[in-house]
Amino acid sequence: IPGTAAWFHVWDNAWGQGAASSGKLYLVRGNYRFDVWVRGASPEAKLRARWRRAGESTFFDQTFQPGVGWRKFTVDFFVPEGMDRPGPYAPGEPTPGLILELFVPNDDVWVDDISLRRTDETNPTAFSDALVERLSELRPSTLRHLSRQFGGNLENQLAAPFARRTTGWHPANRVAQHYDYSLHEFLELCAEVGANPWYCVPPTWKAEDLEGLVEYLAAPLGPGRPWATRRAELGRTEPWTSAFDQVHLEFSNEAWGGASPSDPFWGWSMGGPEALAEIGHDRLGILRQAPFFRPARFNLILGANVNSPWVTDRIELGSSHHDQVALAPYFGHLERFANLGEIFLPLFARPFDDVDQGKFARIADIVEQGNNRTKLAIYELNYHTTRNPALPLDLRNDFVTCQAGAVTLPLYALEYMRAFDVEPICAFTALEYGFGIAQGQQVRLWGLLRDLEATGRKRPTWLGMELVNRAIQGDMIRTQHTGRITGWRQEPMNRVMHTVDVDHVQSFAFRDHKRFALVLFNLSLHRVLPVELQLPGMPEGTATLHSVHHPDIFATNEESEEVRIRTRTLQDFGDGTTLPLPPHSVVAITWRVR
Repeated sequence: IPGTAAWFHVWDNAWGQGAASSGKLYLVRGNYRFDVWVRGASPEAKLRARWRRAGESTFFDQTFQPGVGWRKFTVDFFVPEGMDRPGPYAPGEPTPGLILELFVPNDDVWVDDISLRRTDETNPTAFSDALVERLSELRPSTLRHLSRQFGGNLENQLAAPFARRTTGWHPANRVAQHYDYSLHEFLELCAEVGANPWYCVPPTWKAEDLEGLVEYLAAPLGPGRPWATRRAELGRTEPWTSAFDQVHLEFSNEAWGGASPSDPFWGWSMGGPEALAEIGHDRLGILRQAPFFRPARFNLILGANVNSPWVTDRIELGSSHHDQVALAPYFGHLERFANLGEIFLPLFARPFDDVDQGKFARIADIVEQGNNRTKLAIYELNYHTTRNPALPLDLRNDFVTCQAGAVTLPLYALEYMRAFDVEPICAFTALEYGFGIAQGQQVRLWGLLRDLEATGRKRPTWLGMELVNRAIQGDMIRTQHTGRITGWRQEPMNRVMHTVDVDHVQSFAFRDHKRFALVLFNLSLHRVLPVELQLPGMPEGTATLHSVHHPDIFATNEESEEVRIRTRTLQDFGDGTTLPLPPHSVVAITWRVR
């Protein structure tokens, strides 16, 4: 049809699909390159390529005449700042996506290896400067890779970009349509930002894939080692195990699920914990018995259901080849929300119920008493307010994106760490503006970043993690509270299952030789609480204080940056230093001793 694209690809269109409040999530600016291989059916055949923001700007529009043999065309172009306008957009305005279109104006053409990329990125990975910068600021100990790599094989996970096939096979989607970064590219990102990798191993891999994975990760170069050779061909000569403290390998993801059409991981799950234990024991056993596997360099994981201690019990009984059981203790349910106390006090209280009498404590007891002496990890942690149709959408969105998240997410993580030595702990997930719920509504989960390229703003959940990561170092050490201690008694409500007494001030401390750190939370909704510090050793005299606090607990970074990390130097720091802790705040202090 004249004037109609023969092929097109649309992206950055989330706001055109129900998340209109997001605005543009990617702004086109800077230097780009478009590459394509073309072959015509006749000498006169042509191909027209156009990249545009629908209804607004065209960034390039060019026609190629390849002839009858294959020919590569490259277009370098520059998009000035502001050509792709950031907005604002009024309600009801068009929500234009980005569209790459190919037109065939006369005779047939064949195309292959289409590439459109920005060329002025400076970091050495396949990922954008913006992502690498955000992750470097976060300083994560671990990055977890769960995408749609399931249904493929090791060959495809290590393929070069134009040799890489699509993935994402699913029983309800028999044609894999997802193109993703490779395992090698993921490991390069981990090395660049100083994080240990956590890789979800596809459940469909054959034994030779699993053995090859260990060789690729851990074997030095040598004859008869094709996967070590592949690693070198991709740019890494030394084994990856020399780059990281430990490589975490998890068998599938939520594989305890029912393996039915209602299971979100249908096609990945095993149909129950007994099957997971049996199959996981077998597959992790292949990893464990592979040449070059060294227990100190690998951590083998099976995932369990935090809401069902029985699942962990079955896994512990049926498998002995895993080192850890991983859980996802999401938080933040709102069945009652009449006032600030109902909204936020159960949110702050629940981790203490979890580790005292809740299901997390029961699972920890099962693991402690098991024959495998396994440990606990957390594979996902974040809000999970996606249910309760009576909850107004505005309140739901404010709840999951507000200042309280800077307190809550690190509070849960540190309390699990203190109570049960849980690590690693992974929050879910770096990027996602919103998640669709009933009647086309979007709740602003689960992205910890509001967006990456358009505004670059961090949600408070991310800020809380970033602040605490500035403090975590060495070993967690004990803290003790004396004097006038205030708190509240939380009755069962909003998934707090038992009555629990909670102190307003919570503290967590760390030591790495002469470096110390202290994380303080004030869980009071209204009161400034002063704390006087008594410190180990002899501080050098100054300390650095980082804090996340906003007077309005509902403050967000969705429309503008209201919540941020503030940093200042404390002079004359030592025994007797008194700090006023603002309400609903988190503070981290770092210092050295003589």
